[in-house]
Order: sequence, then structure tokens, then C-alpha cells
Amino acid sequence: MHRIQVSAGHSSELAGTNPAARPTAGLGVVGTDLGFLFEGGRQDAPPGQSSLWVGGLFGDTFTTDSGTCPVPAGTDRHWRSPVMCRTSNRDFLDRGIVWDNAAGAPTGEGMATQLWGYEHIGEAGVVDGRSFDCFTIIPNDAIQLPNGIYVGCGFRVRRWLDAPTADGRTMCETLSNSWWWSQDPHAEVWQPCRHADDLAQLYEWAAVGRDGLFQNTTLIQPAGDDHVYCLGTPGGRKAGGDSGIYLRRADWRRLCDDRAWEFWGWRDGRWQWGRDVWPTPILRPATPRGPIGEINAQVIAGTIVLTYVDITLGAVAVTAPAPDAPWTAPVVLVPRRDLCTLYAPSVHPWSSLDDAFMHLSAWTRTPGRLGGVDLDEVPVDYCAYSFRGSLLAEDPVTVTESPRAMGLDTSAMTDFERADTLARIAAACDTDPGSTP
Repeated sequence: MHRIQVSAGHSSELAGTNPAARPTAGLGVVGTDLGFLFEGGRQDAPPGQSSLWVGGLFGDTFTTDSGTCPVPAGTDRHWRSPVMCRTSNRDFLDRGIVWDNAAGAPTGEGMATQLWGYEHIGEAGVVDGRSFDCFTIIPNDAIQLPNGIYVGCGFRVRRWLDAPTADGRTMCETLSNSWWWSQDPHAEVWQPCRHADDLAQLYEWAAVGRDGLFQNTTLIQPAGDDHVYCLGTPGGRKAGGDSGIYLRRADWRRLCDDRAWEFWGWRDGRWQWGRDVWPTPILRPATPRGPIGEINAQVIAGTIVLTYVDITLGAVAVTAPAPDAPWTAPVVLVPRRDLCTLYAPSVHPWSSLDDAFMHLSAWTRTPGRLGGVDLDEVPVDYCAYSFRGSLLAEDPVTVTESPRAMGLDTSAMTDFERADTLARIAAACDTDPGSTP
């Protein structure tokens, strides 16, 4: 894929007076990331189109370039997460995304507001079913159900990590995956989901047990299927034995009922669905026991497309005819060397398989000052870039050979990522020289 624009946020590559460096500044969205894309306004979609608009869910958002949080004392940068912008231009492959408006700024003027109602309270967040207050909530995905209602989810951050933890978390520690819904026709106003068995309890998946494997999630509902499928990973870009992507499903009318969820796993010598099944990873990272970044799934021309960042390969796509069908080998869309801090790829749902538009975030930092406050690091890129290209490849990456034969490029990795990746590959090769990564 090749890069075509800065879709949202701020890029130092185009800094100065160039408005293309800050395309969403008019909505109070200067420093931001993610931009997970989903379809909305299906009820008003023109004939032949699947939806009226496409929404972008953005993470920690500020009115300055910086993505550092919590906000330093003495500064006012209007920290929000998530925010949602809407786009409807059909020529996005040529022009890139043009944002029409945002939740909180429906006319396209003013400041995009925080989409979900909770408070940023530092590391004091708990899982008690009464409040979603926490350090911040990072959005994962949203979906419009057949009855027009929107459902969204995002992981609640307990704290960000400066170094990997003993259990393999490399980014953050999560409290839970929180669930939200909107009955507004264009998803303007949201409220927390509540548990089907107890409306006094907010609906969330705590970071323990099977639910702990679904802290970072993405949602799809294939045509003609009554199930919403949720693909997930453990919280905090976790490395280790449980690193991978997992699958569960529920009838779209019972998403807030724990009893409705079935898990996809290998049991009794075969793959099967079951409420009492322990989920088995449907996909593993190329680096043995390595972390997988944020995931996003779309249904394009009847094909399930899943994108994520593999620490070794970069931004990749895999496809399948159904969520519980065999997946292709990963196709590298953007290698690590092209954007060294890449994360959170998300394909535009109006794309085709051979000509697609994709968001891919970047966050690079340098020592400096912001608003008169000394900071260890000030982001110089905090944005969602746009890429265009095919989701298919004649020669997908092969990960069935020995890791020694992968031709690993570590030039764009940090010192820790390089050492950790090489150590994991070496350990796998020493255990079984012909092992599958």
C-alpha cells in the first residue's frame, strides 16, 4: 500500500502552514489516533449503498499536537476519548477521507465532544458494574444492528506501562472491555450498556478468565447471519502463551446477556462452538509468543477482512469466507520500515478487496516543552495516516517454515522490541528447529 494523506490528527512531515498537516483541527481534533471505521445511517442509505456515512472512532484526542496524558498541570488541551467523526464522500480512494462533521459538532463546526460519558480519574478505576470511570477508554469498534441501534465497545485503561510487565503486557493494563449503545439515528448520543440480568449493572468484560482474552475487540455481522461475531485479543498487546486472536459470538438481540455468548475453540479433537468451550486462538503472531496490536474487521464483498499489526511483519491483512472458517496467511500491507511506529490498521468498509483505503496510526515523540511545561517526550506525529492499495497478494507471507528462514527486518524496531523478538524466535528454533511460528 502507499500513503495518500493525513486523515486526522497532526503530522510533522507536513507541519507549518500546510492545512493538510492538521485536517481535523476545525473540529478540535489536532492530536489523535486510531480512526476505527464503521458504517452508520443504514436506514437512510441511498439505493445500492450499504450505509449513508462511515464513522471514525478516535482515541485520546487533544486540541494540541501532543498525545501525552494525563494532561500536564497548567495546560488546557481538552482531553477526550473517544471522539467520533463522520464521512460520506464516495471518492475517498482518490481524495482521501473528507470529514463532514463529528458527534458534538453535527454541523461540521465547533469541537467534537467525548462520545461516551465517563470521567478520567487516573489509576483509581475499578470493576464494580456501577461506573466506567478510569484513566481513559480506548475505542475498539462500533456496529449498527438490524434494528438500527448502534453498539460500541472499548477497553478501560487502568494505567499505561513504561516497560513490559512480568506477565507479558507491553502497552497498558486494562480493567475491562466496556460496552455502549445509541438509539440516535446517526449515533450522536450514547449511554452505557446494562446487563440483561441486572439493569443496575453496567455491561463489561473484566480482564480475567475467558473475558480477559477479549479486551481489545472488533465486531462484525455477516449478511444473513443473526450472530454478531467478536474477535479479540488479551489486554495491553500481551505477549506470551495466550498471545493471539480469539473468537466468540452471540445473537445480535442478546449482546448484553452473558448466557448468549458462545466461544470458538478446539475441544475433543475438533473445532466447535459452545458456551462452556475455552477459546482457542484462531490466529497467532508470526513471532512465537509475540504481541499482536489493535485489530479491526470488516465485511467486504462477502469476505471477512481482519487487519492488525504483527510486531515482526508490520500492518497485515488476513481474510476468510466466515469468521469460523480457515484464514489466509497474512498479507503485509505496510511493512515496519515504512512507518516505524505503526498501529491500529482499519479498512474503509466501502473499499473493494483489490483497491482499498486504510487508516494506520503513528505516534513518534521527542524531548521538549509544551505549553510552557517540560515534558520528557512531545509527539511530533500523532495522527491517523491513510493508505491505498490491494488487500490481496499473489504471494502472501508464509509463516509455516522455521522462523530462521523469515528474513526478519528489525531495523524499524525499538531496542527492546528487537531484542525481545529475536529472543522469542531463537527460543522457538531451539525448541523445535522446524516449528511453526
